[in-house]
Amino acid sequence: MRTFQALLSPSTETDGVGGGRTDVLFTGANRLQNNTSPKPSMQEEMGKMEIVLTEFGTHLGKSGDRFVIKRPNETPVEIPAQDVKAILVAGKGIGISTDAIALALEHEIPIIFLTFSGEPYGHVVSPSSLGNAVVRLEQLRAYEDGRGALLAATMLQGKLKNQAATLRYFAKSRHEAAPDIHKLLHNQADTIENIAKQMTDVVDEAPAPVCAEKVRPDLMALEAQAARHYWNGIAHILPEDIHFPGRERRGAADPFNCSLNYAYAVLYGRLNPVLIIAGLDPYLGYLHALENGKPALLFDFIEEFRQFVIDRSIIGLFTKKWRPKFEENGKLDLATRKNLAARVLERLSDTVEYQGKHVQILELVRTKAYEIVRFIKNQEPHVPYVAPW
Repeated sequence: MRTFQALLSPSTETDGVGGGRTDVLFTGANRLQNNTSPKPSMQEEMGKMEIVLTEFGTHLGKSGDRFVIKRPNETPVEIPAQDVKAILVAGKGIGISTDAIALALEHEIPIIFLTFSGEPYGHVVSPSSLGNAVVRLEQLRAYEDGRGALLAATMLQGKLKNQAATLRYFAKSRHEAAPDIHKLLHNQADTIENIAKQMTDVVDEAPAPVCAEKVRPDLMALEAQAARHYWNGIAHILPEDIHFPGRERRGAADPFNCSLNYAYAVLYGRLNPVLIIAGLDPYLGYLHALENGKPALLFDFIEEFRQFVIDRSIIGLFTKKWRPKFEENGKLDLATRKNLAARVLERLSDTVEYQGKHVQILELVRTKAYEIVRFIKNQEPHVPYVAPW
């Protein structure tokens, strides 16, 4: 993985694991592999970078068609707008000029604002991204006519298959070193795959009209069954000194869950604009209950990508003896948050094989968002991506 970093202190580590001071991260540039031949538009996207602003006193401005990043007593950094695909703001005391915002909107570059815990609390996107009324109307109708229920089941099926693939991925290295754990992980994966097969049966057997709300309890019950097997397997992968208590979300205090929650939140922030740009309403989902201010479709959509984008990366860090650091208030410290954010963004810039081509993961995510649009509009199949192991 290649990470472009600027405004670093001389002692900063640049391997993505060290705790050096990083004021601005540029990630994902020049990711195109020599043996790939993607479409021109995809190649252009894969050559772009993401800017992450984290340090107090940082200012993002504009000069011509370039973004200008300034910090007190530091040399400004200029980046052509055409080389940027997203801007993430994750800190206090960071300034952005209206000229820089206008430049981002002109190039359809989303600006995403994250809390210290990594939760997205706002974003700025081009108005043209919100203008597809036909898609949003069909998205609403799909909630009641069975399309939404089938989409929810398919997304969960993809999640469970990726859970099984993740367990098998970590089982490979334990075939000889820890044969009992190797067998346990494969057994858990088999069980999860069997549960995954039941997802679409829930929709097929539901009485018409198949409203998403009617099938939600049964789908979530199957998901909970699979989760118990998945996290039990993960507990056998993590080092013993982690003392993993099981999966915890709000109120988590152990290092693994805190790191996982922060990484998920960064992924939420990065995927939300993807749905908006595709013409979808992030708040109108099918699996997660509809509530004011809750981006239910975003929560639905991310289920397909958690395991191979986040879980594999964070588990890999912990098995390589990386550990997060905490502030006195129990929150992850700044260096840890930067490292986790960089890991997520670099992972999204990695390439995977898809339909015979090497594509960037973020481009794959975009493809799946537009696949959902085609499913809602034309009932073309939505087939979740399942990572190899």
